Amino acid sequence: MTIAVWAGRPDGTPMPGHSGRTTAAPVLFKIADLLGPAPGLSAPQPPPNALLLSRRDLPTHLRRLESGPFDNGHASDPGAPKILYPPDGAVVAWDGAAVPLEATGGHGALRWLVDGRPLAPAAARRALYWRPDGLGFAQLTVIDAQGRSARATVRLAQ
Repeated sequence: MTIAVWAGRPDGTPMPGHSGRTTAAPVLFKIADLLGPAPGLSAPQPPPNALLLSRRDLPTHLRRLESGPFDNGHASDPGAPKILYPPDGAVVAWDGAAVPLEATGGHGALRWLVDGRPLAPAAARRALYWRPDGLGFAQLTVIDAQGRSARATVRLAQ
């Protein structure tokens, strides 16, 4: 049997705060559970000395499929940079003017990237102004001097 699950927008644009692991995988696992094992097939034998446990016998943090520390642009390091504006998932009313980008935290100079392309640096710890190419989604990334980063996906709309 083959199971495929796609959870997204028909036009393929990003869905801030969603990933295959957090949106599609739980649906996939539920379908697999409902279907059960394929009829007439036996499960392969586990390797010798394999530890066989049920989900409830696992440590608490291994019982659920959860987002990793860098999903959705949230770093687990409290000293890492954090994007203040625009926040992850924001819909920014854009009229063609420059959009301010603001971040806090981190160590040393902060560098910004939009859709993977670096922006010209701004004065130290000042708001940087970004001139978008047009409406739609953009992936913002800020990186500090130690290489720690934060991400936000925003949508520019009229």
